[in-house]
Amino acid sequence: MPEITEKNTGLLIVPLSPKAYLAGIETGIAFEERLPKGDWFNFSSTDERQSTSKYDTMSCTTFSALNSIEMQINWLIRNNKLSAEIIDRLEDLGFFDSNGKFNCSDWFTAVMSGTTKGGNDFGSVWDSIRKHGLLPQPDGYNPDDFNSTEEWLDPTRVTTKQKETALKFLELFEVMYEFILWGQSDPNVIAEHLKHAPIHIATPVCGGWGNESVVHKCGIEQVQHATCSDGTEKDVATYTYDHYTPFHKKLAWDYPIPWAVKGVLSVKTPKPKTPLPQYTFTKSLRKGDRGTDVAMLQKALKALGFFKLDYTTDYFGYYTEQAVKNFQAEYADEVLKPWGITLPTGFFGSTSIKKLNELLKS
Repeated sequence: MPEITEKNTGLLIVPLSPKAYLAGIETGIAFEERLPKGDWFNFSSTDERQSTSKYDTMSCTTFSALNSIEMQINWLIRNNKLSAEIIDRLEDLGFFDSNGKFNCSDWFTAVMSGTTKGGNDFGSVWDSIRKHGLLPQPDGYNPDDFNSTEEWLDPTRVTTKQKETALKFLELFEVMYEFILWGQSDPNVIAEHLKHAPIHIATPVCGGWGNESVVHKCGIEQVQHATCSDGTEKDVATYTYDHYTPFHKKLAWDYPIPWAVKGVLSVKTPKPKTPLPQYTFTKSLRKGDRGTDVAMLQKALKALGFFKLDYTTDYFGYYTEQAVKNFQAEYADEVLKPWGITLPTGFFGSTSIKKLNELLKS
């Protein structure tokens, strides 16, 4: 059986796009303290290997993302936060395994997210979960069903029925995600966000990865592998749940973890209508600005249907700029025409201010 070695095991790091969800900027996620100690190992999913005696699936990014989802479902059930109707629906769809734990198909998400022989990146996997949903494990395949990575990742095996079944998951749940680390390691950030959800982490692979009680850093900085952090021990170790034995590992507190994503699962509920804020805008705003005016701009544009994220912040980023552009396009005659332009700019200037204030007072 292939064992984890000092090589790429299925994780790709790609440049962040302007649309990347970055914690503290624009993500649509409001922090919620679900577990004060961040001890998600109490809700672990069923252990699964990403490799066989013949090949490696190169799908660590998928396995670890789904570990996070599975832990959160198990937590929701254990804490009586899912209705009997939702639990019955999940059971009817076949999401519970022989251990009574929620279990979804790693194969389906690996293929649907575009995993290659080199692996996949965080964003592609989480975007696939949000777009394609999740397939119950019995409706998919296991690594042992194939003889090679190419067979495992063959998209022609995915059926229309499987796609339709996976979308049923999105009728019940909403999934969002945000990068909490993007290039610089900080175990304290991971520990804080673990209070909300398990953390999808990227690490190098050092010697002793599978044999030491605590794995220490070894000078390797290039990230190679994705796992799911399920707890910490302050100043001692970051715990992580893996797909190579031993499944539960401890990484020394100073072990490099420069990339981390928090995926958050929530029960889908009707979104309440956002009321128009009572506010008068006076200052021009542009991408990169931060402050109360930006927060109120997001709230106003959200109430009018232009700002699409669920949770507003005080940072003017990509999603605020797009909302301003959509607003300007809607009211082009009053906002753009006076300047002799037709294309929205995303800059919240005098004519945009005047029009938005009029709408808020109407």
